[in-house]
Amino acid sequence: MRRRAPRVATQDLYLGVQNFDPDNCQIWTASHFIATAAYFPERYAELIVPNLVKAIKGETINQQILVPHELITPENISKVYPEFACK
Repeated sequence: MRRRAPRVATQDLYLGVQNFDPDNCQIWTASHFIATAAYFPERYAELIVPNLVKAIKGETINQQILVPHELITPENISKVYPEFACK
């Protein structure tokens, strides 16, 4: 016998997502959006390119180059992404 998933009212659903896209209005404007992790791929080059240049010159670089991630909530989105499209 095949079981059906229980029906859940949308007011009971809460969202937590990863790799936040500030242009995805459907997610962050949802009434039960909690938070997301922003990985900032747009910042990778700022950290990697200078270290690549150092490596080419034979200089020592760290074994790991980490981009700081940040928790984005409805309360802080405009501080982290002031130019976001969905207001």
